[in-house]
Amino acid sequence: MKKHKYILLVILSSQMFFNQMLAAKSHTYIQGGANISFLCKENTREKPGIYIGVGKDFFPFRLNRGAFNISLGYLEKKLTIPNKSWPSNMEPEWSDARVGDIPLDRSYFELCTTVGYNIGSFKNVDAVKIFTGPSISYAIKYLERLRADRTIFLEPSERGDYAFDYLRCEKSSNLSSSWTASISVEIKHWGLMLRYDKNLSSEKCIRGLTIDDSIDSVHLLTRYFF
Repeated sequence: MKKHKYILLVILSSQMFFNQMLAAKSHTYIQGGANISFLCKENTREKPGIYIGVGKDFFPFRLNRGAFNISLGYLEKKLTIPNKSWPSNMEPEWSDARVGDIPLDRSYFELCTTVGYNIGSFKNVDAVKIFTGPSISYAIKYLERLRADRTIFLEPSERGDYAFDYLRCEKSSNLSSSWTASISVEIKHWGLMLRYDKNLSSEKCIRGLTIDDSIDSVHLLTRYFF
């Protein structure tokens, strides 16, 4: 009986929340821009990746200061681990050595939900807002093939003793989670946002190799409000 009361309380609370969201003042927007992504432990070469998406800001509280945001986006993260070695198959003791750069360029779909606060307006700036909250990303595909620059053919006596930088491993999940923090400056229908994503799901296997690391990102986005 007590369990049913808790379930009913959650349902009623959720209904009240969504009713308040529907009745709240809101701004719909499109956004696009670039990101720089990098591994937290390994040195990488980075290139700008793209971000495009849509979202909505809700202002359910008085004075339109407190905000709730939800956004959907497509993004590409572009980074490379330079000059590493890995075995030619899953069994290192029976493998030759592949040597080259490891491209981690990948495309993602992202769902981001944040809460924020409108600090206020300053001179020609209509609003300065800060947001923070979780996001979930689904990896779509790698944008570049993994190719070795050269192969070191090992003698039977060398196999099993070669010091590979990474070993082969089974592919990890396509889902990852991050915590985001951002600041947005808005003038009329336009906004400029700087956002940092801290990856919460450190991966043990990236690109089928034992790269134990996580990918963080910094975004610079332009927003247009309808």
